[in-house]
Amino acid sequence: MDVEAKETKLLALRATIDSQKVIVGSELWPGVSIVNVSGKPLKVNYLKPTLMVPEIWNDVSKKREVNAPTYIFSQACAMQSRTMAPNEEIKLFALPIILADQKFPAISDGRVRGFWNAPLGQYTLKYSVDLEKFIPGKAGIIKANDLKISIVAAAKNN
Repeated sequence: MDVEAKETKLLALRATIDSQKVIVGSELWPGVSIVNVSGKPLKVNYLKPTLMVPEIWNDVSKKREVNAPTYIFSQACAMQSRTMAPNEEIKLFALPIILADQKFPAISDGRVRGFWNAPLGQYTLKYSVDLEKFIPGKAGIIKANDLKISIVAAAKNN
């Protein structure tokens, strides 16, 4: 279910994930998009690319994982203009996150991604967009549905 902010009834944020069980050593690939929920065509001017990085909350301690994920991103943003049909979505760049046993694995293949030294356990990923930064001239924050994940150890080969 999409969660809309009270500040806007025009756009919603949708977050999805392929699997709720993620193995240490693999990559987490979320999908995040902005959806026109206004019921009519909507012209938006927005910054692209937009890098979506989640807040990650530990479900047991109920605390935010403040150091996860870490990433490096240095790409200039350009203004885009688009008329969105009702229920049309704009896919955003959701940062893929490598779950590793070290903070910065020695991998450099040129892809933009985050690294998280994730302890095993249950987590909630929270995505949000500050409209002032995404759509200049608009105010408010829209939040996506929470994504629940479990971080598990890789199976041992005997």
